[in-house]
Amino acid sequence: MDNSYMCGGSLISASVVLTAGHCASGFSTWEVRLGLTSLGIIEPTRVTIVTTSASVHSEYDIAVVFLGTNVPLNNYIGLVNLPSRSQASNSFEGQTATVSGWGLTTDNGVIPDTLQYTTLNVMSNTQCSQYYGGPIYDFTLCAVGSSGQSTCNGDSGGALVVGSQGSYTQIGIVSWGSGNGCASGDPAGFTRVTYFLDWISSTAGITIP
Repeated sequence: MDNSYMCGGSLISASVVLTAGHCASGFSTWEVRLGLTSLGIIEPTRVTIVTTSASVHSEYDIAVVFLGTNVPLNNYIGLVNLPSRSQASNSFEGQTATVSGWGLTTDNGVIPDTLQYTTLNVMSNTQCSQYYGGPIYDFTLCAVGSSGQSTCNGDSGGALVVGSQGSYTQIGIVSWGSGNGCASGDPAGFTRVTYFLDWISSTAGITIP
């Protein structure tokens, strides 16, 4: 964003990226890179698109970035599945989910060159609110890792997915972390995708069955 900060995102149609609201609000230019696992090596599969078009939700931490063109879908660039309407009431509590990104590897660490990922366990909002001692609203999903593994600065906007290779469904967008630090073992907060299916469908112009 504006050649200054980095976020994650997910491709939900050939021309639209889903990300966190704070990855789009206040910025004017987005350089979107697709089809890569390394930041430093220019892989032949990499596609880079610069755009100035995004739509940010007025109240919540969710946004879409419009690429202005259809990117080629292949073995390296693919769409993530969004939850179906029939899954809208599914909390995914107790499920193991995978999150990925190029965020810091430790609290005062560095941006890694290679895409990182880890698994987190989705917890109930009740558990999460007891943990933090305050309300966790329906539009938030909490997940916690083992051995201090979690999301960190630079991972914002990235996808939390369930499923297996070839068929991942995005249930969360990286939104916030604990004030105690990325490696604290505290739960991380995600924008709950099922809560925003109507907004995503109308804003991105895609049909969600």
